[in-house]
Amino acid sequence: MSSSPRQDGLIAALIPAWQEESFIYEVVTRALPFVGKVLVVNDGSTDRTLEEAQRAGAEVISHPQNKGKGNAIQTGLKYLSACGCYHVIILDGDLQHLPEEISRFVKEIDKSDPAMVIGCRSVNDGKMPFVRKCTNQFMSWLISVVCGQKIEDTQCGFRSLRADIIDLVRKECTSTGFDFESEMLMVTSRHGYRIMSVPVSTVY
Repeated sequence: MSSSPRQDGLIAALIPAWQEESFIYEVVTRALPFVGKVLVVNDGSTDRTLEEAQRAGAEVISHPQNKGKGNAIQTGLKYLSACGCYHVIILDGDLQHLPEEISRFVKEIDKSDPAMVIGCRSVNDGKMPFVRKCTNQFMSWLISVVCGQKIEDTQCGFRSLRADIIDLVRKECTSTGFDFESEMLMVTSRHGYRIMSVPVSTVY
């Protein structure tokens, strides 16, 4: 019987970060127990993001200037792909995503080896501002139509990608900013892959 990706230690966390010195140490230390490697892409920060990420035990790649979230994710995916990582879990560096909930993605990876898993925040728990909730619901509907499959929360950046999806994203996604996250879903769907969801907390 072949071992799971989790047993092989080939699951990594990727954290794009810009000016996150107040949070990045805690994000990294809370993520480390659940993955084999944590990579922070320091996207041109002028504060102590680099030093705090290294102090927490992350590997760090730094952009000399801010290039945008999409560009930072691409840098991280390129590096982790070269390291042989089989799944990469992306989360934000400001504690908007709870690092402990990486375990929910790992459980799904061990269970079914999905191409992509995206976090789904509840819009009915009272924590999401009304305007944000309306925007999120509309964009999730619109992008689901474009993708040809229902995706509960397309605006959530907490997600995992399998190695073959990482290759597609690296080759076909061209956005450099926050729209990169939506483009990821479109590229994955265009190639016929199902995008799964796991529940994650709503944090503001």
